[in-house]
Amino acid sequence: GGEVKVTLNGENEIVNIHISKNTLNNEEQNVIEDLIKAAHNNAKGQLKTKTAEEISKVTGGFGIPGFKWPL
Repeated sequence: GGEVKVTLNGENEIVNIHISKNTLNNEEQNVIEDLIKAAHNNAKGQLKTKTAEEISKVTGGFGIPGFKWPL
């Protein structure tokens, strides 16, 4: 919902976390921890999708049979 945002680099490492002040003031620790996990998983999924799109552009849409990208 935008209350917690996580930015990852190409190695799936967290490079930035933003937690809204409203969330920090109103939520309990375990809720914030769950929001961070959800934001990380969302960012990871977006990174995987974007990486696949970019690879598809470079390869002209042709995949390599049996090869899975490391994300």
